[in-house]
Amino acid sequence: MKSRIVGQIKAVDYDPDFFESDPHPIPYFDYKELKIGFIEAKHEPDLLEADNVLENFLNLDTKNPLS
Repeated sequence: MKSRIVGQIKAVDYDPDFFESDPHPIPYFDYKELKIGFIEAKHEPDLLEADNVLENFLNLDTKNPLS
């Protein structure tokens, strides 16, 4: 499964509906690399919506947190 924002996401062992990315730099957290979790990513509309929300969040940084 693939996110258009963070690339390949993988299912976790403990929950069949939860997927996570490899660590990805987060501008709002001073580019600290964190895994990003996705729920219900098997359903394309849900994954697309999650990517839209994630894209908005990744556009934030500590200089403009509410832009």
